[in-house]
Amino acid sequence: MKNDKIVYAHRNPITNEMFYVGSGTIKRPRRVWGRTESWKNYVALHGAPIVEVLAEGLSVNDAFELEEFIIREMGRAIDGTGPLVNIEFGKTMSPETKAKMSKVMKGRKSSKETKAKQSESMKGRKVSKETRAKMSKAKKGRKISKEARANMSKAQIGKKKTEEHKKNMSEARKGKKHSPETLAKMSASLKGLNLGRVTSVATKKKQSEAMKGKKQSPEHIAKRKEAIARNKLNKNK
Repeated sequence: MKNDKIVYAHRNPITNEMFYVGSGTIKRPRRVWGRTESWKNYVALHGAPIVEVLAEGLSVNDAFELEEFIIREMGRAIDGTGPLVNIEFGKTMSPETKAKMSKVMKGRKSSKETKAKQSESMKGRKVSKETRAKMSKAKKGRKISKEARANMSKAQIGKKKTEEHKKNMSEARKGKKHSPETLAKMSASLKGLNLGRVTSVATKKKQSEAMKGKKQSPEHIAKRKEAIARNKLNKNK
């Protein structure tokens, strides 16, 4: 079997964003025939693509497997998971190949420029309910390690959310209610916090300034009163 196959990418001629991944012979990346309608529509709108060869000297199977791996990593526009206009993934990879690919990708870091482009490409996209359900199902049961949590927390330090982002977060939370089990877990996790700690005058002033002008709903006020009364009863027991 000849190892003469390549895996290539097509990039947007203006933004340099990757929008298609394919495999074949060295001549395939520059051929137009045999392309999907989504590819043709993209090129008609943005212009002839920039060709980038991602890997070469591959067997047919290795080329198909690497193509599929990259498509799954990047995500497709058709299912709202990424920017690629690919319709299909290609052949299914064996567990051994997946392990090899995972090992190769470990430790690789995207540049700030690449991350910014990926972020821009995802703006305004809406994920279907079906895709959200699949994503939610895939994440169930997964546990994040302490190291991963620490890295995530570290990455957020110093970042400021825009007013639009804050508004979107607020809208997303509206109408959501925590289950009694979740409330119990939250209460248990907070127990013992701030015991013996004295809030500084400067911190109190900041908290006071932050609350100025904010109006609480009658429902919120009623809940606070109920919580205060409950705490008093618990202290008297």
